[in-house]
This record gives sequence, structure tokens and C-alpha cells, in this order.
Amino acid sequence: MVSKVLRPSTSSLSAFTLVTFKCTAPTLQGETVCIAGDHADLGAFNPNEAREMVTSPSIYPMWTMSVLLPRGVPRTYKYIKWSFKRFQWEDLTTRMHRSITPDGSTFTVNDRFGQCDEAEEPPPLPAVKSVASKKLILVAFHLPIKLRQTGVDAQGREQWEGEWDQDNIAAKTEDSVSKDIEVTWIGAVTHANVAGDWFGSPSADRLRAVNEACKAMNCVPIFLEQSVYTNH
Repeated sequence: MVSKVLRPSTSSLSAFTLVTFKCTAPTLQGETVCIAGDHADLGAFNPNEAREMVTSPSIYPMWTMSVLLPRGVPRTYKYIKWSFKRFQWEDLTTRMHRSITPDGSTFTVNDRFGQCDEAEEPPPLPAVKSVASKKLILVAFHLPIKLRQTGVDAQGREQWEGEWDQDNIAAKTEDSVSKDIEVTWIGAVTHANVAGDWFGSPSADRLRAVNEACKAMNCVPIFLEQSVYTNH
């Protein structure tokens, strides 16, 4: 089973929905609940590639996980219980698999392990005192932005600004998940982000200015040595 960030494979985040799966599943000590589905983004029904879910004392016996899935594309899936390298598929009496069609920027699924009755009301959510907002971190090799120098200030310090690179699938758009939740982008700044020769020896002042421009767009830049970028 795996737990990892999956990168979208179409033209824009606006074509994806952040789907949150919630499954009520009492477990024994040492058991973990996972989800597997009909495509690589959900492990292709391979138990060893299933997406691991998480729980906590405040929400148990509910297990949850979130994943970006193509919007409007039907998906089938089932839950699994893992225990010491052994797994058990849930037994659904009315069908082979569960199914959903993600819609909108966010989508929540409420299930019970081993139960799949369409007429059944979703299980009530347990009371959770936390009021923390939803957050999503997107990690890519390149930040999905374009950077350029706009001039210098009165102290002679460089001033830079950024804009979203609409050719990058991870860029912020008007209809993306960032409309409803807080998104932070993490990635490298290389020649793909900056006009001209970025490598060489950027001054400390330039790195400061670029970092500030990225921060204004909720981006976290990673500055690579040219040898690291070239070899990878």
C-alpha cells in the first residue's frame, strides 16, 4: 500500500476534483484501512498500490484520505483492511465495486466498510472540535509560475514579480481547487521560470527578491545548483 502525492495528467487543475473519501470501519489493533480503484490514481485495484487512509482518536472509527481525480470521470473502488502484510477486501453483497463520478472543485464520499446500500443515509460525522481549514500542498519539479525583474527600489534592491504559467498543469486557475481551499505550491526555480540565464551565480539580493515574489503567490521556491538540475 502507498501514500503519495499524485500529479494530474490533463491540461489544468480546473479539470480535477479534490475527492475526500470517508469510511466508517472499526478495526483491530494493527489494522489499517486503504482504498483501491480502477485507475493508477487509486492503485489500479492492486492491494500493494492501494492508497492508505488515516484516522485519529477524535474521528475513529472513521478513516479518511483525499486525492485529486479527473472531474466528471466515473471511478470504481473498494476498501481494504491491511494487517501485517495481509489484506482483506470488503465484501459488498449488492455489487462488485463502489462507484462515484467526481463533480465540482471538492467532493466528499461517506461510506461504511462492507456496506453499499444506495438508499442508506451517509453515516453522521462525529463532532470534531478542530476548526482548522482545509489545506493542499502541491509539489512539482518546477513552480507553475513565470518570474521577471521589474526594476529596483530606492535602495537599489532588485524587484521581481510572478504570474501563473497557464501552460503548466499545476498552475492556479479561476476554477481550480484553490478557489475553495488553501493551496501551497512547492517547486524549483530554474531557467523554465525565469527569462534569460538563471543559473550562474544569482546574488543574495536576487534570491531575496524572487523568494518574496513567490511568497506573494503562496509558492515556496527551491533553488538548485546547475549541476543538480542538469544531472536530474
